[in-house]
Parts: sequence; structure tokens; C-alpha cells
Amino acid sequence: MADLITPAPAPSPTPTPDAEAVATPTTDPTTDPTPDPALTAAFDATLGHLRHLNRTAFLTYALEVGRYLIATWFDDDLKVYRDRRSPHHGAFESLLRERREALADLNLSAYTLRNYMLANAVWRELPESVRTRLDLTHLHLLATIPDSITRARLAHEAAEQRWPTRELDRAIEAERAPPPGSPPRGRPKLPPPVKAWRRVVTAARDAQDLHAGLGQLTPAQRTALRGELTAALSQLQGALAALKA
Repeated sequence: MADLITPAPAPSPTPTPDAEAVATPTTDPTTDPTPDPALTAAFDATLGHLRHLNRTAFLTYALEVGRYLIATWFDDDLKVYRDRRSPHHGAFESLLRERREALADLNLSAYTLRNYMLANAVWRELPESVRTRLDLTHLHLLATIPDSITRARLAHEAAEQRWPTRELDRAIEAERAPPPGSPPRGRPKLPPPVKAWRRVVTAARDAQDLHAGLGQLTPAQRTALRGELTAALSQLQGALAALKA
């Protein structure tokens, strides 16, 4: 019976394609299509519009946050907002302290909120034709100019000439620089000897407050300190004699 069973024929192997034939591209590189100018222009236009939306959306958000905070905490009054002596500032600063962690959950900080208010305060005083052509960094730089006339003029120039923020920063620094030949601003610098003598006088005044702590010194510490002060006093007497000469 077993002799009558015919074994099934073995399956023929499936031909395997040559690896080099698979890896080798069949397209002639000389027939690759060149970029379509119209399609390239469409790509560029799309990316440009997305950048515009990204910038304007963030700017709109920052300005709205600044507007809301000024309206809520400063009675929507820029004079009150800019008066650092106003009690409104104390209340607002308490918000920043007491709700710091909750603000951090919103990716906001005291520094960020103050900048948003500064930007809104500058933005609302600019004409529509100017404000629409400035971004948040421009507004932050303009907020550093205390004079409203200078601020409006530089904002107009930045918008008309499409200044990047670096150019606006240079223009602001130029406005702050004193004109050639003008006397230096602020108090005149003291010569080094005067600064040194003033440090000595200040140290002598501070020494009067050390009497209360003398009881904490050991006898050895008292002896060492007395020797140092005696040597310093001798040097001061010599310098004082030189001043009288």
C-alpha cells in the first residue's frame, strides 16, 4: 500500500531579483523635471503667509494681555499705569508674587506680563498706519524712550523704512548720545585718590558700630586686631600729614 503513494513534487523556487537591479534606479537622471516656477512661488507665498500669521497672532495675544491688565489693574489709565507711586502697582505686584506658580502654568512670568503692558501702552498711542507695521520687539524698544514725541517719530521712521529691530536700537542709542562737544552728563568722575580717601572715611564711620561686638572677641583676637589697627592708624597719620603739606 505504501508503495502506491506518490510523493508530491517539491515546489519550484521563486526567482529572486538581482539586488543590484533593485537598488539601481531605472529613471534616467537627465530626465528629472526642473522645479516649476509657479509651484516654487506658491511654496514661498504659503511660508510667507504662515510667518505673517505666526507673528501677528503672537503680537495680538501679547497686546490683548497687556490691554486687559492695564484695564483691570490700572483703571485703563496710562497715567496711572506710568505712575510708579500709584498704589495700583503694589496691588499688581502682589498678584505677580502670590500667583507666580499659577502664571507659570500658563507659560507666563512677571517679566513677560510687564513687557506685554509696556508694548500695549506704546501701541495704543501710535497711529494705525504705524502700529500695524511694528512687531513686539519694536514696541519693547520704543517703550524705553521716555519722551513721547521722540518715541512717535522713531516709530514712524521704523515703520516707513522697515527697520529691523537692530536698526531701531541703533537709532535709539543715537538719540541718547550727547551731542559732540557737550559736557558729560551726570556727576563728574572722581579721581582715584579721592575715591580711596572716601572709602577710608566710610570704614572709619562703620568702625563705630563694631563696639557692640567686641565682647565676642577672645583676648588673642583683641590683641591681633589692636596691632592691625595701630599699623593702619600710623599709615593714616602719614597720609594725613601729606594732605596738610
